[in-house]
Amino acid sequence: MTKCEPDPGSHFGSAAHLTCWIGVCPGMNESAGVSKSARTRQGNANLKRILGVAAMTAIRQKDSYLSAFYRRIAARRGRHQAQFAVMRKIAVAIWHILKHKTGYQELGADYFARRDPERAMRRMIKEANRLGLTVRFEPARAAHRCSRVRVARSLKELHRNRRPRVGFGGSGGGGCHKVGNPCQTVLSTRSRWEDVSRGGSVAPRLVFVHGIGGPRRVEEDRERWIDALAAGARRAGHGEAARGLIDGSLAEVVFAYYGDLFQRPQAQGAGGINLDEDEAVLLNRLFTEIVQAHVQAHDEDPNGLIDATVERALAQLCPQGEAQGAGELVRRVINAGTTLLGSGPWGRAGQWAGGKLLIRDFAQVARYLARREQDGEGDPLDARIRAVVADALGSGPTVVVAHSLGSVVSFETLCGHETSVPLLVTLGSPLAMRAVVWPKVRPAPPTTPGCVGQWLNYWDRDDIIVPRPVLEEDVRANAAGVVPSSSRVDSDGVWVHTATKYLAKADVAGPVMEALQGLTAVP
Repeated sequence: MTKCEPDPGSHFGSAAHLTCWIGVCPGMNESAGVSKSARTRQGNANLKRILGVAAMTAIRQKDSYLSAFYRRIAARRGRHQAQFAVMRKIAVAIWHILKHKTGYQELGADYFARRDPERAMRRMIKEANRLGLTVRFEPARAAHRCSRVRVARSLKELHRNRRPRVGFGGSGGGGCHKVGNPCQTVLSTRSRWEDVSRGGSVAPRLVFVHGIGGPRRVEEDRERWIDALAAGARRAGHGEAARGLIDGSLAEVVFAYYGDLFQRPQAQGAGGINLDEDEAVLLNRLFTEIVQAHVQAHDEDPNGLIDATVERALAQLCPQGEAQGAGELVRRVINAGTTLLGSGPWGRAGQWAGGKLLIRDFAQVARYLARREQDGEGDPLDARIRAVVADALGSGPTVVVAHSLGSVVSFETLCGHETSVPLLVTLGSPLAMRAVVWPKVRPAPPTTPGCVGQWLNYWDRDDIIVPRPVLEEDVRANAAGVVPSSSRVDSDGVWVHTATKYLAKADVAGPVMEALQGLTAVP
């Protein structure tokens, strides 16, 4: 007898028994103590048919709880599964009515919004983003009929003139550097809504720039970064600003996504990593510097014992004899990466399933700095990546938060940016890595971009991806005397390089919130 099958002698002692007998409960498939969803049971066909009619009637009631529940499920699992979910809800409600001798209580279509207001606001912002809109939430008493009329008219005009486009953002409201290229995407909340809701003023902008990694769910990453920064803001005592960050009233938040530009169709070569010889040399030097820094950190600690796997990885990177071609260099790095993933913080990080995936992501740094891979119009890969970030910056006051490789991309982009950037924040930046990054950065030698008013650089002592975390010694001051100011933060866990761990720290989030609030206060 399965877990949810009722005892034939019982009189439906629970709602689960009733729904299983009717055939509207999710099936159970248990194996080794693990429950998995399966097809619904056959049940009573007549009652299932009656519940189906009742569910369709309830769904058509636009202002009911059941219709709102149906739309939530249908958006994730499809209409058929959503209808069965509503049928089950009705069956459970019937059981409670008969069991407790009570009447049916309508919860209302706004039940889910009342239960979790912040989630409802995030959903509204997401829907607005799809139309290229910025939403500002204010108390109901502050709203005026005339402003609502202007917003409605502007929305109609936007729909009348709207043309399909890949993303949103940029000073002109366009999304991508080249509309014809679906790989260049900037996820933003900037649009003509801003001119209506703010009376034509330009909202302060917060730009997130990501680092290395595989394909991303851009919207989910943007929300995760916002949530992490909001958590850090609360720890820093900026609770009101954290709420404004989430509901969009503090600033418009842009996630500059360039990761898909690294995708190569039908990549060949070692492990599917197709690099020329110069790129392979850069990759080998980059990884060797990281591993050597790991060894040096153990040597400087009097109580530290170097892990044998790290020594073996270093030997694989620098074996006896010259490497024969790019393929051999890449294979050496893949072997070293596989060795590192065997133990230590690399293996417990959960970031990479194997050495090939690890090196595929690290190869992005070498490919960017090689400044090749031209497209059909002759634009190299690094220029196309910077174009995405430049689109995200816009033409108004901007705070930039860049992580890992994104800090290098942001630095080079800001060197050609004219609009003021009051605050640049870099997290886990490899900018000062002497073997590969620092000599290749443009312009050389690295100088703080002239548009940057303050540069805060954060590093974690356990971040093994950043062997040279302090930037002051390697970056010159701009005309205003601005140089990077590096600060150490300490995070929990064995893998601390992720952006969200940095953003959740009060020391990181506090200055970002203060900068955004300062921009908001400027008339």
